[in-house]
Amino acid sequence: SSDLMDNMEQAIERVHGTEYRCVQASDFYLTSATSDDWFYGEGLRTTNGGVRAYSQSIELRDKKKYQFELPADQIRPNGEEILPAIIIFIKTA
Repeated sequence: SSDLMDNMEQAIERVHGTEYRCVQASDFYLTSATSDDWFYGEGLRTTNGGVRAYSQSIELRDKKKYQFELPADQIRPNGEEILPAIIIFIKTA
């Protein structure tokens, strides 16, 4: 839901001021045969009794400088930032 994603984004940004964007993964980068595909696809409606499921991917705080290999000094701050968002996700979903 948009409210959930907005709340998660704001919680992340409040920790260290790092800007995050909440977008659907398929709008962010092309992928196929991932859990995101399954959660948003026909499988959910036919195998989960139609119960709404959430699928989230939280990227690292990097701004395309290091790609997926953060320097060691950024790992803890990244965890500190995303923890409040994960807690919001758990309480909501």
